[in-house]
This record gives sequence, C-alpha cells and structure tokens, in this order.
Amino acid sequence: MDIISAFTTGATLLKECIGFLKGAKELFPSGSEKATVEMKIAEAEKTLQLAEVQTAKLLDYPLCKCDFPPKIMLNAGNSTVQGMESVEVFKCPSCEKVTPTEQELIGMKQQKQKDKQRAKGYSVR
Repeated sequence: MDIISAFTTGATLLKECIGFLKGAKELFPSGSEKATVEMKIAEAEKTLQLAEVQTAKLLDYPLCKCDFPPKIMLNAGNSTVQGMESVEVFKCPSCEKVTPTEQELIGMKQQKQKDKQRAKGYSVR
C-alpha cells in the first residue's frame, strides 16, 4: 500500500469515527459534558480537514483561500487558448473560483511564446 492510499484509508476511518461520535454525543444529557464532547468533535473535524489540505498541498493541488481551512480545488477538466496545449483547470467546490483564469491562460501563452523566441536567440522584452 502506498503512502497516499494509506492516508486516504486512515482519513476515511477517522471520518467514520467522527460520525460515530456525533451520534453518540446525543446519548449525553445536556450540560457541560455534552458541550465538551461537541467541542472535541469539532476540534477533531478541523484537524482532519487540515490534514487533508496538507496532503492536497503535497500532491500539488491548488488551494482556494475563500475559507479556513482552505478548500481543495478539484479538477474541472482542461482548457486551451488557441495555439497552446491543453491546461488542467481546477474549481473550488465552495466559491466556484476557477484556476487558471482565462487571463492567466493568455499570460501563459504569451510567456511560452517569449520562451520560444529566447530559445531561438532573439531578444525579448
């Protein structure tokens, strides 16, 4: 089992445990003990979310900073600008921000053209 599969399996098990604890907290009578359990569950959820974000960052997934912890942007397909190969596009599941933007794709195309000219020995500004 590779490291990513191991982490995914562990994260899934932790999510299931948190779900179980959420159900079990209802067995507590109202009061400070129940409030403490609710607080600990919320802390565990936030810690798990941060671990998922760190893993996504290690895997070079873009992160959207529309919320905290940051949201992992998901693959939304590919996009192209005329004369340029296809580029992977990502979308935030919360705010629906897309990256790279159309303007960024155009900038990437222009940079690629400058790089080609430099490689041919032309002076580029």
